[in-house]
Amino acid sequence: MMSSRLGLVALAFACLSLTNSNVVADDPQFEHLRFIQQVGKNLLYRGPEPKENNTFALKQMVAAMDKQHPLPSIYTILDVNLLTTETSDIEMEVAFFKANPKVGSILLWPTYGANTAPYSYSTAVIKERAINISQWMKDDLPTRMVTIRKLLETPVDPPLVIYMHCECGCDRTGEMSISYYMQFMNMTLAQAHKINTDIIGREMETDEKYGMEWYCFHLKYALNYNLTCQED
Repeated sequence: MMSSRLGLVALAFACLSLTNSNVVADDPQFEHLRFIQQVGKNLLYRGPEPKENNTFALKQMVAAMDKQHPLPSIYTILDVNLLTTETSDIEMEVAFFKANPKVGSILLWPTYGANTAPYSYSTAVIKERAINISQWMKDDLPTRMVTIRKLLETPVDPPLVIYMHCECGCDRTGEMSISYYMQFMNMTLAQAHKINTDIIGREMETDEKYGMEWYCFHLKYALNYNLTCQED
């Protein structure tokens, strides 16, 4: 066990040694990349798809992450892929981590949002649907949020760097990030939504906006968060 762990550390260092070189990256491809939170030694980021010339842009991605918040000298990556219809891009990322398992791994979480606004329903129906959100919403945000948090809270050596992304780092990534901000970073819906708008420079797409609103109601009614889930 110890020898395999040392082998992992050595190989991760060989693959990712650039991350401790204080490289300043101003790549416009990663303008929507942001650091979210550090829990213990593990880190969470959000951003766009790391792709250049149809290959996984590892070097550019970690340089952009390191500029946002310093990365440890040795770590492994969990690529949380939120893509849906972008089949060739999904296959490219899966192939990258299959060929480079010591760099990290990939988690496929296709993200769709919700196709109806909470306010299409009565208060009683909103409450019932919000409590049972995992039964009808494809994204199953309650399970995803708990999974991300448990990964961050679990000490590992080398540390884990989680990168959540869709294509632009805007809408699907926004839905996931806003849900995390509300549940684990003590933010209101309005505060979390504003952060996302400031990052992407526009309003979210409708389905993902509905998704974050439904999750706000889930936190309010299922987990007793003190949240206002309708913005002025």
